[in-house]
Amino acid sequence: MPVDLLVQSHTLSIVRQVFNYAKRNSLYKGDNPVSNVEKPREDNRRNRFLTYEEADLLLEHLGTVSHTLHDIALLSLHCGLRAGEIFKLSWSDIDFNNDTIFVKDTKSKRNRNVVMTSVVKTMLKDRQKSTVSDIVFQSRTGERITEVSRAFDRAIDHLGFNKGVTDRRLKVVFHTETYIC
Repeated sequence: MPVDLLVQSHTLSIVRQVFNYAKRNSLYKGDNPVSNVEKPREDNRRNRFLTYEEADLLLEHLGTVSHTLHDIALLSLHCGLRAGEIFKLSWSDIDFNNDTIFVKDTKSKRNRNVVMTSVVKTMLKDRQKSTVSDIVFQSRTGERITEVSRAFDRAIDHLGFNKGVTDRRLKVVFHTETYIC
């Protein structure tokens, strides 16, 4: 959050707390004059998108680092799934006949079907051949993966995608989208 918005938000919180304290201790009667004042909100939407070339470079590099991380990033880039949605996937969510993935328990609380690209379908079929678990992406110990590997950040650093970028909205992170769709 920029300094001025941070200061405004912090100041508003302090004033609100002072009036609430005064009311609780009978030092002030009446309504808190700042109770209906909204805190300033920053537009923190990401404004960085990967080009096709950058996405290809990233996937190529991840393929040399970790097959699983490559596949997770591929699924995210091609289908727009968030990390948590990918980690929750079970093979019962994958419909190869209709080329769809059922995404449940999402951040927005709305289940949805996502169309698989042919590249994703091939990748998932290959993964399915080598697994005995219902979990699509599992750790080396067979457990469900719960977070993106730090190897992803190291790959971004290695490729220099964030070199010289100071605005966090313009930094490449796992949820940065591409123009593949």
